[in-house]
Amino acid sequence: MCGWRSVALVVVAAGLVAPAAGQEAARPSVVAAVKARLERDLAAFVPRRQEAPRLLAGVAGVWVLTRLDRRPSRDFADSAPGGLSSLEPLGRFGVGNALGASFLAVGLATGEKKVASRGVAFVEANLLASWLVAGLQNLTGRARPWQAHAGDFGRGGSSFPSAHAAHAFAWAGVLWGSYPEFKARWVFPVLASGVALSRVKERQHFFADVVAGAGIGWWLGSRLGASAVGANKLPVAVMAGPRAVFVRVVLP
Repeated sequence: MCGWRSVALVVVAAGLVAPAAGQEAARPSVVAAVKARLERDLAAFVPRRQEAPRLLAGVAGVWVLTRLDRRPSRDFADSAPGGLSSLEPLGRFGVGNALGASFLAVGLATGEKKVASRGVAFVEANLLASWLVAGLQNLTGRARPWQAHAGDFGRGGSSFPSAHAAHAFAWAGVLWGSYPEFKARWVFPVLASGVALSRVKERQHFFADVVAGAGIGWWLGSRLGASAVGANKLPVAVMAGPRAVFVRVVLP
């Protein structure tokens, strides 16, 4: 959570720091910039009419998979190469926050608006994925493969959906959506897929769990990434007063 706290601290400081003499009029620009960014990102999540059938088909497909995935998941765990497990760290919560903090720091330091904007998108996608996954895990209570009643719902488990898959596909989606010109961007979802499969290999999740997590992360990340490209506000001002120095930052 360190990355999020850092970003939140910057946002709060930007909105609440006392302006230097004659700078009172600058405060509304901070609030307006943050508000515009939130509105833009929220709008990105609203599915278009033509996307609704695919969303419904995806949800139905995951539901069917939950009824069929226990034996295939077990067989995959037995036969998949052990090297797959080395990708597991890429799905941890801290990866998205680290990427966000890094992009944001570089963007602020160099004045590259789109780079800093991608940093905000990484943190947003990572946090939203974490919250959604935690809520669904509590709601569904699916037992993990190594627990009693493996695969059953309502058993107090945290198997469905996979947090690792959601986090991996969240950062992969941000990169995919924010770098449309990058011809090799297919490597991002491929890496995220490896992370998801590593969780089945390690008997932490079933196939339906990682598919659901991947869908959540990709939906959030790819849309926030595409939205980040259009952000264009990154003014940074340092104002010296008679007794103090005030720093005002407007996040992209």
